[in-house]
Amino acid sequence: MYDKRDDFDFDIVNFLSLDGDIPSSPSYGTYLTQLIRFARVCNKIEDFNDRNSIISRKLLKQGFLYHKHLPNYITGILI
Repeated sequence: MYDKRDDFDFDIVNFLSLDGDIPSSPSYGTYLTQLIRFARVCNKIEDFNDRNSIISRKLLKQGFLYHKHLPNYITGILI
């Protein structure tokens, strides 16, 4: 799956930050929503895994916690 933002030589912050006043639950829901989107557009499991890896690294770099992030991934697989 091609994403033109991957070609930029600077970081793009396109997900909610956990530093603000927004509750963290909707922020973690963003991850699940993106997984569903990736599953719909990726024809190969490798492409899905690549996209999941990229978004996971971005979110963890922004301060998301892995143990809160993982249940959404598992739920996404089961949908």
